[in-house]
Amino acid sequence: MSGFLPEYPGVLTMKNIAEIRRRHKINGDSISSLAEEFKHSRNTIRKHLQTVEEPVYQPQQPNSTLLNPSIA
Repeated sequence: MSGFLPEYPGVLTMKNIAEIRRRHKINGDSISSLAEEFKHSRNTIRKHLQTVEEPVYQPQQPNSTLLNPSIA
């Protein structure tokens, strides 16, 4: 099981963050073992364990398009 996306190497998905939190809090897996399995640093794993709320993806609107640059 890898925490990497092929198009964005080194990015943790929200699904993997939830899995890390579950395995640490319920199964009692150590931060070191999770870091090794998900191939991220212990600091990254620790950061996601300390967050209070789940991360939310918020798409950004483009300022303009190539076909219609007046859209803002």
